[in-house]
Amino acid sequence: MTVKDLIELNAMITDLEITVRIGGNLLLDQLNIGCSEGVKPPYPTRVPKDPKYAGNFNQSNDDMYKDTTYIPKSINAWDDGKDYYGIKLSRIPAKWLDLEVFSWSVGKASSVV
Repeated sequence: MTVKDLIELNAMITDLEITVRIGGNLLLDQLNIGCSEGVKPPYPTRVPKDPKYAGNFNQSNDDMYKDTTYIPKSINAWDDGKDYYGIKLSRIPAKWLDLEVFSWSVGKASSVV
């Protein structure tokens, strides 16, 4: 199952966090998108610029690590002021939609004020 297949099953998804890992545990890349999830926090998650740096814990080194991708835009009609829910796949970068899903979880959408 791909990310696209999974999110098409629930029209009420308003935010996504997609995490790519090597061997199930080493963080390789991450996308945070949506009106809440896509807002870059004061201390963003850092991901390796190249897979060879995965597992190196010197995340403050800007030569090896970069901030994760944060896109603060709506991915659902509901967040655009509509009175219905509907995923807007065209707003999610295509390279993320084709990833194969190995594990997933669901949580309540919320934002910290």
